[in-house]
Amino acid sequence: MTQAFRLGRLALIGALVVGVSGCGLFRTGPTPVVQDTGPNPILYQASLDTLSFLPLQGADATMGRIDYGLARAPGGTTPYQVSVRVTSPVLDARSLSVLARTAGGASAPGVQAGLRDAILTRARQIRIAAAQP
Repeated sequence: MTQAFRLGRLALIGALVVGVSGCGLFRTGPTPVVQDTGPNPILYQASLDTLSFLPLQGADATMGRIDYGLARAPGGTTPYQVSVRVTSPVLDARSLSVLARTAGGASAPGVQAGLRDAILTRARQIRIAAAQP
C-alpha cells in the first residue's frame, strides 16, 4: 500500500466516525423533549368561557383562532362580532388579540380593550384554580 492510499483510507474512516457520532447513535443523555408551540391553552379556554354568550362560528385550537357571530352581550344594546387570536404558547397579554366589530363596521372605543381585559381576568382565574390542590 502506498502512503497516499493509507492517508485516504484513514481520512475516510475518520469522516465515518465523525458522521456516526453526530447522528446520535452513541448518545447517552436524555432524549430531548419537543416543546409545544401552539397557542396557550389557558388563554384559549378563557376566551371560550368569556365569550360563550356569542354564537361560535369557527374555532381552530391548533392555530389559536376563535370567530364568533353577531350577537348582543347580556344587557347590551349593540350587537358585536368578535374574533380572537391566541398567538403564542406564553401566558401573556401580548399573546392575545381581540377584534370586535359591529354590523356597521368599527366598534366603540374601549370595547376591544374591555373584552381583552375580561378574557385575561378569566385566564388568571383558570390558572389560580389549576394551581390549587
